[in-house]
Amino acid sequence: MHHRRLTPLLAAAAALTLGLALDLPAPAAGAPSPKGARPDAVGTVPAGVTAPFAKPGPFPVGVTTLDLGDRKIEVWYPADPKATNGKQPDTYFLRDRLPPAIAALLPADINPPKETTAFRDVAGSKRGPFPLVTFSHGAAGYREQSTFLTTHLASWGFVVASPEFLEFGLTGALGQRPAAPRTNVEVLQSTVERVREASASRPGVLSGLARKGKIGAVGHSAGARASIELAAADPSVATYVALAGDVGAFSAGETTASTLPAVVAPDIPSMFIAGREDGIADLARIKEYYASAPTPKRLVVITGSGHLNAFSDICTIGEGGGGVVAIAQQAGLPVPSQVARLGTDGCRAPALPSGAVQPVVKHYTVAQLRFALGFDKAPVGLAPRSAKQFGDVDVAYSVSTGRG
Repeated sequence: MHHRRLTPLLAAAAALTLGLALDLPAPAAGAPSPKGARPDAVGTVPAGVTAPFAKPGPFPVGVTTLDLGDRKIEVWYPADPKATNGKQPDTYFLRDRLPPAIAALLPADINPPKETTAFRDVAGSKRGPFPLVTFSHGAAGYREQSTFLTTHLASWGFVVASPEFLEFGLTGALGQRPAAPRTNVEVLQSTVERVREASASRPGVLSGLARKGKIGAVGHSAGARASIELAAADPSVATYVALAGDVGAFSAGETTASTLPAVVAPDIPSMFIAGREDGIADLARIKEYYASAPTPKRLVVITGSGHLNAFSDICTIGEGGGGVVAIAQQAGLPVPSQVARLGTDGCRAPALPSGAVQPVVKHYTVAQLRFALGFDKAPVGLAPRSAKQFGDVDVAYSVSTGRG
């Protein structure tokens, strides 16, 4: 009797989870369905992990929201330690990122929170200015999608700006497209300009925080493509880090079979981090693209990681993890098994919990940015032996410098 209410949300859940895919490989015949979420320990450093940048950096973290006209930008930054005294960490609610018509279909009590390690609108550190890094979320994602990483980068001395990609993000996947679409490069360049404008303004929590000059670009899934596009178009980008990003020809979060052409890898230092068990961004294709990229370049492959658990907050939101899919299931809505698999790739056993695999992403992303943006005159934490510093997590790490 509730089919009229269930059908739009079910369609939305399908659009969302299908939108997470860069391509949609069919599951292997007879492949068992994952059962049960694994325990998580996000925000902690597991026993046995000795990689230097897996732990939080020396700065507490602030967060603020900027307006870009048609969309918002979330910005994390090194904060003044005194400004966080007595404050509560910032929390976001995934339900707030849904189009109102979709959110209205959910029971009011289903609104799982995600607590972060940042503090809302506190004063910035007086030790700036700091290098600027852009973060690009994935298809059907949202600007706070990977706060585990964006807050971590800020704790190590970066200003991190994450715009909402309305063209392929969560609201777009649920049918709410922007009236005037922008290209990925336009969105990211406007983001950089807006943050620098806020840094040049007084007063303001970002006043004096964003350094001029070279920047870094980090992105997950379809956001990896956006980051590489920015790096190819903007000479101020010193390096890019592609997280679970199949940036060859792939479907761009559409529910149709439409594809985008491959992005030619720009001639700057790069890092690719991938999950060995990723059922969305194919590891073989990532390796093929990596082979085409100019040196110096680095490839990190995490055993026990799917598309989401090492790279986003999604596996830690909702009962059992899985973001919107989990919310739909919690509401008692029927979610097809194929849709649930795509929307929770890496969120359930046998994949490792996010708390086990995210330290790998934290460490290598910080290490790459520090070296490329001049914190470290020689690479720190990027030697081949660094792959053995993650306890029980198996990491394969390749480096190609182009020398000899």
